[in-house]
Amino acid sequence: MNNFTGMIPAEIGRLQGLFSLNLSSNRLSGEIPEQICNLTNLQMLDLSGNHLTGKIPAALNNLHFLSRFNISNNDLEGPIPNMGQFSTFPDSSFGGNPKLCGPMVANHCGSAEASPVSIDPIKQIGSEAIIFMTSFGVFFGVGVLYDQKVLARHFG
Repeated sequence: MNNFTGMIPAEIGRLQGLFSLNLSSNRLSGEIPEQICNLTNLQMLDLSGNHLTGKIPAALNNLHFLSRFNISNNDLEGPIPNMGQFSTFPDSSFGGNPKLCGPMVANHCGSAEASPVSIDPIKQIGSEAIIFMTSFGVFFGVGVLYDQKVLARHFG
Protein backbone atom coordinates (compact mmCIF):
# COMPACT_ATOMS: atom_id res chain seq x y z
CA MET A 1 0.00 0.00 0.00
CA ASN A 2 1.47 3.28 -1.12
CA ASN A 3 -1.44 5.59 -0.25
CA PHE A 4 -1.56 6.93 -3.80
CA THR A 5 -4.56 9.19 -4.33
CA GLY A 6 -6.22 10.78 -7.34
CA MET A 7 -6.72 9.42 -10.82
CA ILE A 8 -4.50 7.06 -12.77
CA PRO A 9 -2.77 9.43 -15.20
CA ALA A 10 -3.39 8.90 -18.92
CA GLU A 11 0.38 9.18 -19.42
CA ILE A 12 0.70 5.68 -17.99
CA GLY A 13 0.05 4.48 -21.53
CA ARG A 14 3.50 5.74 -22.53
CA LEU A 15 5.24 3.13 -20.33
CA GLN A 16 5.06 0.51 -23.05
CA GLY A 17 7.92 -1.56 -21.64
CA LEU A 18 5.99 -2.46 -18.47
CA PHE A 19 5.41 -6.15 -17.80
CA SER A 20 3.72 -5.74 -14.43
CA LEU A 21 1.62 -2.94 -12.93
CA ASN A 22 0.43 -3.25 -9.34
CA LEU A 23 -1.49 -0.24 -8.04
CA SER A 24 -3.56 -2.26 -5.56
CA SER A 25 -4.65 -1.11 -2.10
CA ASN A 26 -4.39 2.61 -2.68
CA ARG A 27 -6.97 5.37 -2.83
CA LEU A 28 -7.06 5.82 -6.59
CA SER A 29 -10.31 7.16 -8.04
CA GLY A 30 -11.83 7.92 -11.42
CA GLU A 31 -11.95 5.64 -14.43
CA ILE A 32 -9.40 3.17 -15.74
CA PRO A 33 -7.75 5.23 -18.48
CA GLU A 34 -8.08 3.87 -22.03
CA GLN A 35 -4.36 4.56 -22.47
CA ILE A 36 -3.59 1.63 -20.18
CA CYS A 37 -4.52 -0.50 -23.20
CA ASN A 38 -1.31 0.74 -24.90
CA LEU A 39 0.76 -1.38 -22.49
CA THR A 40 0.93 -4.27 -24.93
CA ASN A 41 3.68 -6.14 -23.02
CA LEU A 42 1.70 -6.14 -19.77
CA GLN A 43 1.44 -9.58 -18.18
CA MET A 44 0.02 -8.58 -14.78
CA LEU A 45 -2.40 -5.76 -13.93
CA ASP A 46 -3.66 -5.32 -10.37
CA LEU A 47 -5.90 -2.34 -9.64
CA SER A 48 -7.78 -3.96 -6.75
CA GLY A 49 -8.72 -2.21 -3.54
CA ASN A 50 -9.15 1.32 -4.86
CA HIS A 51 -12.13 3.57 -5.61
CA LEU A 52 -12.15 3.20 -9.40
CA THR A 53 -15.42 3.88 -11.22
CA GLY A 54 -16.79 3.56 -14.74
CA LYS A 55 -16.54 0.67 -17.16
CA ILE A 56 -13.74 -1.77 -17.86
CA PRO A 57 -12.12 -0.61 -21.12
CA ALA A 58 -13.01 -3.18 -23.79
CA ALA A 59 -9.63 -2.60 -25.44
CA LEU A 60 -8.01 -4.48 -22.53
CA ASN A 61 -8.81 -7.52 -24.69
CA ASN A 62 -5.90 -6.39 -26.86
CA LEU A 63 -3.40 -7.05 -24.07
CA HIS A 64 -2.66 -10.56 -25.31
CA PHE A 65 0.10 -11.28 -22.76
CA LEU A 66 -2.10 -10.38 -19.79
CA SER A 67 -2.27 -13.52 -17.65
CA ARG A 68 -2.99 -12.06 -14.20
CA PHE A 69 -5.69 -9.44 -13.73
CA ASN A 70 -7.41 -8.11 -10.62
CA ILE A 71 -9.85 -5.21 -10.35
CA SER A 72 -11.71 -6.48 -7.28
CA ASN A 73 -13.03 -4.16 -4.58
CA ASN A 74 -13.62 -1.01 -6.60
CA ASP A 75 -16.86 0.60 -7.80
CA LEU A 76 -16.70 -0.42 -11.46
CA GLU A 77 -19.88 -0.94 -13.47
CA GLY A 78 -21.23 -2.37 -16.69
CA PRO A 79 -20.43 -5.55 -18.59
CA ILE A 80 -17.21 -7.46 -18.10
CA PRO A 81 -15.59 -8.07 -21.50
CA ASN A 82 -16.21 -11.73 -22.32
CA MET A 83 -13.74 -12.24 -25.13
CA GLY A 84 -10.08 -13.16 -25.19
CA GLN A 85 -8.31 -13.86 -21.94
CA PHE A 86 -11.09 -12.29 -19.82
CA SER A 87 -12.87 -15.64 -19.81
CA THR A 88 -9.79 -17.21 -18.16
CA PHE A 89 -9.54 -14.86 -15.16
CA PRO A 90 -11.04 -16.17 -11.90
CA ASP A 91 -14.30 -14.73 -10.58
CA SER A 92 -12.38 -13.26 -7.63
CA SER A 93 -10.68 -10.85 -10.07
CA PHE A 94 -13.98 -8.99 -10.40
CA GLY A 95 -15.53 -9.40 -6.91
CA GLY A 96 -16.51 -6.44 -4.76
CA ASN A 97 -17.85 -4.45 -7.73
CA PRO A 98 -21.63 -4.79 -7.26
CA LYS A 99 -22.42 -2.85 -10.46
CA LEU A 100 -20.37 -5.14 -12.72
CA CYS A 101 -22.30 -7.72 -14.71
CA GLY A 102 -21.42 -10.74 -16.78
CA PRO A 103 -20.85 -14.48 -16.60
CA MET A 104 -18.03 -14.16 -14.05
CA VAL A 105 -20.18 -12.46 -11.40
CA ALA A 106 -23.60 -13.11 -9.87
CA ASN A 107 -25.13 -10.09 -11.63
CA HIS A 108 -25.93 -11.05 -15.22
CA CYS A 109 -26.20 -8.32 -17.84
CA GLY A 110 -29.47 -7.46 -19.53
CA SER A 111 -29.54 -7.75 -23.31
CA ALA A 112 -29.10 -3.98 -23.73
CA GLU A 113 -25.79 -4.04 -21.82
CA ALA A 114 -24.43 -7.35 -23.06
CA SER A 115 -20.92 -7.40 -24.44
CA PRO A 116 -20.52 -8.41 -28.07
CA VAL A 117 -20.45 -12.17 -28.46
CA SER A 118 -17.37 -13.65 -30.01
CA ILE A 119 -18.11 -16.15 -32.78
CA ASP A 120 -15.46 -18.79 -33.36
CA PRO A 121 -14.53 -18.43 -37.06
CA ILE A 122 -13.99 -22.18 -37.44
CA LYS A 123 -17.46 -22.92 -36.10
CA GLN A 124 -18.91 -20.24 -38.37
CA ILE A 125 -17.16 -21.74 -41.42
CA GLY A 126 -18.33 -25.20 -40.36
CA SER A 127 -21.94 -24.02 -40.15
CA GLU A 128 -21.70 -22.35 -43.54
CA ALA A 129 -20.20 -25.52 -45.03
CA ILE A 130 -23.03 -27.66 -43.64
CA ILE A 131 -25.65 -25.29 -45.07
CA PHE A 132 -23.88 -25.25 -48.45
CA MET A 133 -23.50 -29.05 -48.59
CA THR A 134 -27.13 -29.61 -47.57
CA SER A 135 -28.36 -27.16 -50.21
CA PHE A 136 -26.08 -28.71 -52.81
CA GLY A 137 -27.34 -32.21 -51.95
CA VAL A 138 -30.99 -31.19 -52.20
CA PHE A 139 -30.51 -29.45 -55.55
CA PHE A 140 -28.39 -32.32 -56.87
CA GLY A 141 -31.06 -34.83 -55.85
CA VAL A 142 -33.82 -32.78 -57.48
CA GLY A 143 -31.68 -32.46 -60.61
CA VAL A 144 -31.11 -36.23 -60.83
CA LEU A 145 -34.82 -36.95 -60.40
CA TYR A 146 -35.70 -34.35 -63.03
CA ASP A 147 -33.15 -35.79 -65.48
CA GLN A 148 -34.52 -39.32 -64.94
CA LYS A 149 -38.07 -38.15 -65.71
CA VAL A 150 -36.90 -36.29 -68.83
CA LEU A 151 -34.88 -39.30 -70.02
CA ALA A 152 -37.81 -41.63 -69.32
CA ARG A 153 -40.13 -39.48 -71.46
CA HIS A 154 -37.74 -39.33 -74.40
CA PHE A 155 -36.42 -42.89 -74.32
CA GLY A 156 -39.02 -44.74 -72.27
